[in-house]
Amino acid sequence: LRCTSSYHSAETQFLAFRDQNFKLSLKKGEDLPGRVWANGRPELIADFVTAENDSLKRSRSGQAYGLQSAIAFSIRHETKVFAVFEFFSSQTQTHDEDLSRVLEKLGYQLSLVFERNRIHNELKHSASLLRATIESTADGILVTDGNGRIVLFNRRFAKMWNIPEEILASRDDKRAIEFVLS
Repeated sequence: LRCTSSYHSAETQFLAFRDQNFKLSLKKGEDLPGRVWANGRPELIADFVTAENDSLKRSRSGQAYGLQSAIAFSIRHETKVFAVFEFFSSQTQTHDEDLSRVLEKLGYQLSLVFERNRIHNELKHSASLLRATIESTADGILVTDGNGRIVLFNRRFAKMWNIPEEILASRDDKRAIEFVLS
């Protein structure tokens, strides 16, 4: 798990802490983000000073920059974790079960956005492969929907029927059909 993006206040003291985080690579179960990655549940370190977990590598470093606590939650869909968001505070925090539930729900909602984007990209890729295949054939191809509207055609079809570019660009089914039948 690697830090790929960061937002922080304009105070320059956090730049060194941010830079340290960009250099880290954490294993599942390691440090706060690694633990959240492993179990998929939000987790809070209320106070770096009293934290008893030795696997918190960055808690001492964070303290040096004035940070006192951290919370992290996962972005996951079903059992797959896409990302872990981690937030630091300069104040100690108290455990809040309501906040944990909200973060878990937020993580789920964000995972739906990631999943939609993934599906959208796959569909775009599939459509471009289909388009390339249709354009590369020697045959003229015209595809219409159940209502007779033009959905897709290739350049070979347009050339065979000498359909002007302006009619093709308009996607006006009626004009294209009238031109072919005239």
